[in-house]
Amino acid sequence: MNELISSVCILADPRELGASRPVWGTGGWLPPDERRALDWLTLCRLMGLRAEVIAACELRASRISSATRWLVVACGHALIDHAVVHQLRAAMDASPLLLVCQAGGAGHPLAEWLGLDLGLEQTTGNRLRWRGNPSVECAKPLTLPCLRGSADARPVAWLDEEPIAYETNEGRGKAVVTAFDASELRDHDGAGGALLAGLFSICATHAHATLHWQGVLIPRMDDPGSSEALHHRIYHHTCLDRPQWRDIAEVLRDRHARMSVGYVSGWVDSGDKEGTLLLDGNETARETGKVHPSPRVCFECRQDGRTASYDHREEYHALQDLRREGLLEVEVHGHTHIFPDRSAWLAAPDRFDNRNWFREFGQAAADYLDVHSELPHPLDEALAAFREYFDCIPSTLICPGEVFTQRVLVKALGCGLMQVSSYYLAFRHHDRLCWAQHVCAPYLDQPDPGWFSSGLPVVGCLHDFDIALHGTGWLAECLDRWKDAGCRRIIGLDDLNALLQLRMELAETPRGWLLQLRSDPAWPLPRSFELMLHFPGRGIPQTIEMTIDDMAVAEQAIVPLSDDLALLEIAR
Repeated sequence: MNELISSVCILADPRELGASRPVWGTGGWLPPDERRALDWLTLCRLMGLRAEVIAACELRASRISSATRWLVVACGHALIDHAVVHQLRAAMDASPLLLVCQAGGAGHPLAEWLGLDLGLEQTTGNRLRWRGNPSVECAKPLTLPCLRGSADARPVAWLDEEPIAYETNEGRGKAVVTAFDASELRDHDGAGGALLAGLFSICATHAHATLHWQGVLIPRMDDPGSSEALHHRIYHHTCLDRPQWRDIAEVLRDRHARMSVGYVSGWVDSGDKEGTLLLDGNETARETGKVHPSPRVCFECRQDGRTASYDHREEYHALQDLRREGLLEVEVHGHTHIFPDRSAWLAAPDRFDNRNWFREFGQAAADYLDVHSELPHPLDEALAAFREYFDCIPSTLICPGEVFTQRVLVKALGCGLMQVSSYYLAFRHHDRLCWAQHVCAPYLDQPDPGWFSSGLPVVGCLHDFDIALHGTGWLAECLDRWKDAGCRRIIGLDDLNALLQLRMELAETPRGWLLQLRSDPAWPLPRSFELMLHFPGRGIPQTIEMTIDDMAVAEQAIVPLSDDLALLEIAR
């Protein structure tokens, strides 16, 4: 058997693992008991930790390597029998691990071993607190069973004044035993996710670094390049012109912000709107149903009693200007944003009114592409256009209308894409996509401090029509309202992906503390980002050496937050 060499080993229900390949999760909400291991895996990855998930019955203490720091029980107690507990005890005796688990009931093997069990009494409160942190107010009251047990156990988290998690010494390591199911707590309030990450770090047995996402917002603008603005009656507006993009650049620049743009690379000519089609500035004959590269298209017509100009060529050059300045990156938002059977769309009497015609990756579209396997897949066409016109491989798929099937997600995996952004976020973990219900995507005009309570990034959605209708002042106002709600940093989806690929190692050497960071060459690190440095029981050192990809980095600003926790901002 191979060794488990990841930092975190997560024990899962085999049934959850069986439904996990090649896409784990659905992109919609799942009940907690169907995603315990998935929640822990995605939380650990968002923290910047390497993690591996195995079936609980497959745990063997002999497979735990010196690289493993945490063990997490992420399955129902019925699967943790005496045999599994024996392996857990052997692993704890062999290595200074931190075990994280929910307490079992009286008589359960976990309770017998750890000396803590769930009693019949309950406690209710509104304030969550964990060691070293101030209280966080929940939006609604939380009720949990009370923990009973060993006088040797030390409380590390509280609901109001009642302990809801204890720390106890076990073997060469420690165990954190909770009164709550981790996924249920996360669902109850975002602060539950912050508590989970906090316990993971404050009770750890080793110094380590984690990604710091508190107050991070990712604006995601969909639809530049799309002909939907021309064809779909409810979205009638022209595309953004170069002066508007310059104004957007100023809004981003003034706020040290970046943005992601979901770009549509194929412009479809419906053939039945009178107007002039220009490609690269030259008038071109109309051809019903033909797809032209959006970066080459300008279409002028009479619309709603006025002359409308859809100058996607100018839009493309404006986007390139902002990309060169580092203010945004383009991500793939389908190829045409239109149902792949364009003949059916063109023949439909509701082709300009029914939003289903503007869903390129839904079930009907997948069925059509299955039948017509001779046709190129829209995702292949889109990525070819990105290589030609942007000289890049996008990190993220944003499906038109956020409508998709598992098949298109599998296709995205095969094409090398790293993330899928919908209301939730999926990211690549080894050879599969994993949906993280920790990361949500409210609309950009809906800022609220509650979105940041988990300490994890938030995606703020908007469309180009928001700017067309309300002006760039709307964007500036939205971003400023997010700042008032707790936003500290505004990044792009490509930045998120690059940081998720970052490998971190914080270790003490004969010369002192050394932080080693190693990035993925395919995904350059952002210009600046933040890490949390955890020194459990060690105290914060005065100096830390740091390397990025084996290159020494000048000393960076370290801000102590407690006796053994510091914030590190890396600016390159």
